Amino acid sequence: KEAASIEKQNANEESENASKIEKKAEDELQEARPKLEKAKEAVNCLEKTMLTELKNLKKPPAGVDKVTNACLILIQLEKDPKRLTWKNAQEMMKSVDKFRSQLENFDGKSIPE
Repeated sequence: KEAASIEKQNANEESENASKIEKKAEDELQEARPKLEKAKEAVNCLEKTMLTELKNLKKPPAGVDKVTNACLILIQLEKDPKRLTWKNAQEMMKSVDKFRSQLENFDGKSIPE
């Protein structure tokens, strides 16, 4: 009987811990949702001519490389830091229509850890 009581107490503690983790995850998701919506809006304003101009730059303006590196990581699932180059970003944007479609259809909920 005492062992059952101890097991019940352990189960209750684990249940509480699981509830805390679930609450934290839900809070983080609520915080991320508006940012995801803003990102979608930003993608929707990109025109083919803008992406074509970007792709054709010999060297990207400061900060743009960070954005294209993020795209390489999130869209192309590039894991090798040595491959986060402007040349590879240009290759990713080779077909501007395909690249724009990938941006539009990106599922932020499926970002791997």
